[in-house]
Amino acid sequence: MFTIFRDNIFVPFAKVGFMALFLAYAAFLVYNILTPAYPIDAFFTNPSAFAALKFLPVFLVFSSIVILLIAAALYAYIEIGRYKQQLAYLTEERKILEVRVPDNTQETLANMEAVLEMISYGSGESLWFPVWWNGRKRPVYSFEIVSRGGSVAFIISTRAFWVDAVRSAIFAFYPKAQILEIDDYTYDIEYDEETHSMFAFEWKFESNNALPIKTYVEFQLEKRQSPGALSGTSLPAQQPQPLVDPLASLYDFFGSIRGDEQMWLQYVFRTQKYPRQPEDAADNPLDREYWNKQKLPKEIQNALVALEKKIRSGREDGADSVVLTQSEKRLQEIGPRLREKQALEVGIRLIYVASKNVFTPARITPMTAIYKLTKTEDNSFVPHGTLLDDVYNVPSLEPPRRDKDAEKQLLLQLFRDRMFWYAPALYAYCAADERRWSKKLREPSRKRIATVMTTETLTTVCHFPTVHVRTPSVQRTLSTTVEPPENLPV
Repeated sequence: MFTIFRDNIFVPFAKVGFMALFLAYAAFLVYNILTPAYPIDAFFTNPSAFAALKFLPVFLVFSSIVILLIAAALYAYIEIGRYKQQLAYLTEERKILEVRVPDNTQETLANMEAVLEMISYGSGESLWFPVWWNGRKRPVYSFEIVSRGGSVAFIISTRAFWVDAVRSAIFAFYPKAQILEIDDYTYDIEYDEETHSMFAFEWKFESNNALPIKTYVEFQLEKRQSPGALSGTSLPAQQPQPLVDPLASLYDFFGSIRGDEQMWLQYVFRTQKYPRQPEDAADNPLDREYWNKQKLPKEIQNALVALEKKIRSGREDGADSVVLTQSEKRLQEIGPRLREKQALEVGIRLIYVASKNVFTPARITPMTAIYKLTKTEDNSFVPHGTLLDDVYNVPSLEPPRRDKDAEKQLLLQLFRDRMFWYAPALYAYCAADERRWSKKLREPSRKRIATVMTTETLTTVCHFPTVHVRTPSVQRTLSTTVEPPENLPV
């Protein structure tokens, strides 16, 4: 623990101490100015610090000490609490599950949303002391779409305590799915800047608008596909054909890589319990703005109320019809549905890593466009991160350096730990396990943005392969159990 706090606590303590002494000395000067009878002439005739100190009232000396001790205690409480939260998260037992669904699955994306609703638990944060001091937190899940040499799989990382709940939720809505417990694939690669190349970044919403991207309901993917569509025959005339799965191109792109190339797409999410701040930056939960902002469903409700007032006001003014923008029309259509959804805080991270001789820079541009089909005039996903910029500022230790490779190693380690909210956004990230990155990060390289969305929005960009995904390299169930025909002879 001392190693972790060596660079974090003592320097601020010294700053607080000097500030306390300065405030006490300033109070002494003000006291002299406001008290003419006090022998202030002696101070001006001998303006040395030691001469002034002999006139400093004893209570001011004690006040500076008290200020210093209180500030030190608060700072230590905050830092130790953050450290214990990080330690609790990193040391909890987690399981890695691979989920496979049949090639001709009939489950729609409404089933996937139901899975997310079932596992969106907010328990574990009832009392402040167990939360802050013991590191008790609500469950954090990581849903991942992974391609290793073109073999695409859907992976779930969860607490060992919640494995049975996750299995039950999946089997309830995907009864023919297969769930396999596997080892952590991220340790199959030992990243070395001399032998490997890597590109990584995170995603966020372009706008903080309460309206989301184009959701799967607007793609009509909540409807069950007809048997005719599965067999290749035409659909009935009265049934409109659903639009393509927005992740079909992503699965196909992931399936196109070869050799020792690997692509990992990660969705780290948890239930939203507290209001969000304007940009919902994950590194500043102590900001008062964070606690004053409303939750996402309430924001949608407020937007609907404001729209209703606008329509009512237009009618009262005698207008035949109120002209609405495209965003307002969309709010009328999807707002009543979204305000009933569960809100989630989601961190999205993508990594492309390969040996230097096979790393293909041409794959980077398609990586930044995987969510292009979901874009609307209200919102869209945009990649962000220092690896997309020309300036790299990553202060680190052992040895000190400021380069993009440090940020790459950091993002790789955050991916392995399925970490988004606890480090390094809040405090120094230090290795406690020999398998983790051994370097320390003195300061956060940048803010990690937690995108707030409903279960419907997350389902749109994170779901099991549907019947619309025809990529042959996607891992499916090896066999499917069906009921025997009714006309078999006895």
